[in-house]
Amino acid sequence: MPIGPGPRPIRESDLDEARRRARSMSIPFDHKILAVTPVEFAVDRVRGVVDPVGRMGSQLEMQAHLVTGSRSVLHNLENAIETAKYKPLGEEVDVLATSRALLTEPEMEQGVMLIDMGGLATNWAVFRKGSIVANGLVPLGGEHLTNDLSHGLRIPLEQAVKTKHEKGVVLRSLEQEVSTHVLFEDNRPEETPGLIAAILEPRTEEIFTYVKNDFGDLRTLAGLGAGVVLTGGGSMCRGTRQL
Repeated sequence: MPIGPGPRPIRESDLDEARRRARSMSIPFDHKILAVTPVEFAVDRVRGVVDPVGRMGSQLEMQAHLVTGSRSVLHNLENAIETAKYKPLGEEVDVLATSRALLTEPEMEQGVMLIDMGGLATNWAVFRKGSIVANGLVPLGGEHLTNDLSHGLRIPLEQAVKTKHEKGVVLRSLEQEVSTHVLFEDNRPEETPGLIAAILEPRTEEIFTYVKNDFGDLRTLAGLGAGVVLTGGGSMCRGTRQL
């Protein structure tokens, strides 16, 4: 966008205008832009500028990462909040809020993936050179681990939750190996650490595989200097980090 008839120092207000224009971009009518995160700027077509404030120029461009959401889903959420006698103050993308709370600037500069394993879904975001590269969601989470335990050990969901919290382990190599044939026998299997790991490892591996495939750029993933940061209740089982 042009910032004046001639070169002048770029101001913070120019960045605000660039963000405003990004929010007004044409997207499907049933969606709304929830977040605009600048990735890099270009001043007079010179790209790779991280912070253009104070630079002389007459043209400013911004490459940004946009997150959109369904208007109908947002409307239903607002209705639920108002029904509970609260007033919504605005929207916030959960994985971006979590990133700001947990990740440091050096980590985001070196390159890092945040994986937030919630109950019904796992959110992820990748940062590099201080900016977000991509984010997404996998519809699997901690409750799926609970359901697997309940089904495999033939115990109520409430007991499966307690077992996961107190004895959860998702890496079979950490425990004595057991035969999984007992899962298919008529009698209820004995609740051993090895069997718990045999039940939980496939699902946890599936979640991480889906996250990797959802991002897709394996070269960037391999070059993340700060690695992966795990958070969320679903990541609390022993062996999650090693897996």
